[in-house]
Amino acid sequence: MILHILFFLPGLLFASVSPAEKITLIFQNRTADDISVSIEEACLPVLDPQKTYRLPADGRVAIRYDPTIASCVVLVPVEKELGVQASLFTIEPKKPDNSSSQLPRECPIKVFSADATRRTYRLSSTCVEISD
Repeated sequence: MILHILFFLPGLLFASVSPAEKITLIFQNRTADDISVSIEEACLPVLDPQKTYRLPADGRVAIRYDPTIASCVVLVPVEKELGVQASLFTIEPKKPDNSSSQLPRECPIKVFSADATRRTYRLSSTCVEISD
């Protein structure tokens, strides 16, 4: 009997874990700056070239996002070095209003200038929680 339970137990455990769905974050640049956007696992001012996307002035870029792996967005003006110009944000998907609804597959995020002299940014979205 114990052998029978152990034989089926791994399958039951595996079946109960559902893979997290990835979301496409659509960054919409509302500034006159070309911006480097990176989604990182930790909120450190680091731009990994493999995870960095160019967001043109008044343009858009779509980035696949896995909320189980990454939770931080780093924004830096393309022509600037990392440092005071880096804007760091943590993001989390908003919980659906009812338990039967799922997270959206696409999530628009607007990027605005927060301070024209320091070139920092702010984000707004209706489908993810954003904190700085």
